[in-house]
Amino acid sequence: MRLRTTVLTAGCAASLLALGACSGDGRTDDPTVTTGPSTVTAAPRTSQPAGAIAALSKVSCEFTDGAWSFKATLKNPDKERTTFTVMVAVAKTEGGTVVGSKTFTETLDPGQSKELAAAKFVKGKEKGNTCVPSATKAPAKS
Repeated sequence: MRLRTTVLTAGCAASLLALGACSGDGRTDDPTVTTGPSTVTAAPRTSQPAGAIAALSKVSCEFTDGAWSFKATLKNPDKERTTFTVMVAVAKTEGGTVVGSKTFTETLDPGQSKELAAAKFVKGKEKGNTCVPSATKAPAKS
């Protein structure tokens, strides 16, 4: 859903910018309103640790026999017990609408590996769709 939210947010921002560019003749009657360059600020950083996708190897997401299947190896490269959330989504190439997904949550000890697999987790069409894995991680709760 994060992909869909990002696409929707970007679409809304573009619509607002377009409306702002078309409104009025540039004159302001209110002395408190100023026109000129505006600044767009990036979203604030999150506390999400970076690099969780690097914990995946041997990633395979393939379309066969009318469905998408996913396989990967998840390995904890950290020196502490870590909880990983891996989501694999099938989304429309145009527009980014997610048509199906599978989520795995695994807590691994340092150096531990786990094979992830989801056979035929999304049925449908290959054409016009793409498979996108993503991952997050956090220190495991005691």
